[in-house]
Amino acid sequence: MHPDGQHQYVQAGWLDVAKRKLAPAGNGPYQSSALRPYQLLTRATYEPLVPGQAVYARVGLLPFEHVFRKGSSIRVTIDSAIGPVQSTGSWGMTGPSTKFSDTVYSSSTRRSEVILGLIPDSVAKAPLPSCQDTAGEPCRPSTVPVPPGHLDLP
Repeated sequence: MHPDGQHQYVQAGWLDVAKRKLAPAGNGPYQSSALRPYQLLTRATYEPLVPGQAVYARVGLLPFEHVFRKGSSIRVTIDSAIGPVQSTGSWGMTGPSTKFSDTVYSSSTRRSEVILGLIPDSVAKAPLPSCQDTAGEPCRPSTVPVPPGHLDLP
């Protein structure tokens, strides 16, 4: 959310959690890194979910360039494809047509985290661009309060 109270879509990531198996770590195009989980997506690595059993899964965001200014907040939304294909652009998923629930675990033994890259020594140009300057993703008033807390970056 912008410091002015407007929110704006920045980026999305998709994952069929049954296809969560990651490639080995490395910097190659078919390897996983801290900022880029690379799922293997093969029949041999397909691991169906078991109700009530927690699994480790990493969702990668497609590369993006966005300046988060001081006073901004970041909202992460987790959603499920239920029934017909839900898509954004050329990506889409299909899910079961029956109701189900997702659980995201977070505790001292089950960490949940968001990892974003930081461009060292970069400085945001002032002022905040108007919402009309971003193609296809206008700002909207935020209807959800920002939770307390803050993060100070060096």
